[in-house]
Amino acid sequence: MAKDINNTVDFLDLRNLDGKKVDRLLSEGKTLVFAYRKGWMVKGWIKKSYNRWIKANIEVKQELDNCGICYCKKPANVLVYVWRE
Repeated sequence: MAKDINNTVDFLDLRNLDGKKVDRLLSEGKTLVFAYRKGWMVKGWIKKSYNRWIKANIEVKQELDNCGICYCKKPANVLVYVWRE
């Protein structure tokens, strides 16, 4: 499915992210919004427009301080769209 920015599921606190739920939603064609801390790993995913861990495309939605909690348990500073084609 294509990215659908008008119908997203937001994950702004990634500390206890349910990987099975994320995989199910992506498999159903949903577009997700994740809050990440823009460290070296996330920068690499953004540069490649792909996150190999969840096998999904990513694109920056907005850079914004304190927009959520990253999986690393630090404040997030970038929101990204996540989807599969």
